[in-house]
Amino acid sequence: MRYLRMLSNSMAAAALGTSYVIALVLLLNPNLPLHPSRFAPLLATVGLYYVVHLTVIFYILLVLRQLFAREVFSPAWISVDVQTWLGAMAAAAGATLMWRNAVTFSLVLDDATANALTKSAVVLAATAVLYLLLALFRRLAPESRMIWGPLCAILLLASVGALLALRGRGVPPLLEARRIDAAFDRTRSGAAGRVVVIAIDGGSLDLITSATA
Repeated sequence: MRYLRMLSNSMAAAALGTSYVIALVLLLNPNLPLHPSRFAPLLATVGLYYVVHLTVIFYILLVLRQLFAREVFSPAWISVDVQTWLGAMAAAAGATLMWRNAVTFSLVLDDATANALTKSAVVLAATAVLYLLLALFRRLAPESRMIWGPLCAILLLASVGALLALRGRGVPPLLEARRIDAAFDRTRSGAAGRVVVIAIDGGSLDLITSATA
């Protein structure tokens, strides 16, 4: 049962870390609407992938703690002590990811997205610090255990909510419609001409030449 409880704690912490990764994907794609039909595939692919892998990582960390602990490590099914430390790790890793993406893609990101990524990195860095402070205060005042669980849940929800607030709802951009102002000469040497307009993003040279042949 001890290892099953460590697994449940690992899954809970993995869900938090995955929520930060999904928030990063949403920040990098600000035009993706938060509609169930568009959001569900993201959860089924990116979400499932990171939940599984982060669960394995956190579980290994808890097993190592069990092996090297001086006393028997037997957490509750959802341990506040475990969640605060793993939550601090997840938030710190999330802040690093946000910052690295903001720096790496600074040349191609618009100002709003770059600003949202920078603010998200600050939010997650502050969240990691608050998780560490919560773990420290819990060690110093174990008799007040009734308040640490709600505070941990509030911190979790507040961090995810802040990331979604920085990102916004997501609205697909409207394509700008305008007239073609260029004038075409429909005749060439007295014969009727033909104009072929191709609008293909990333079309190869062979595709274009075969279409105009």
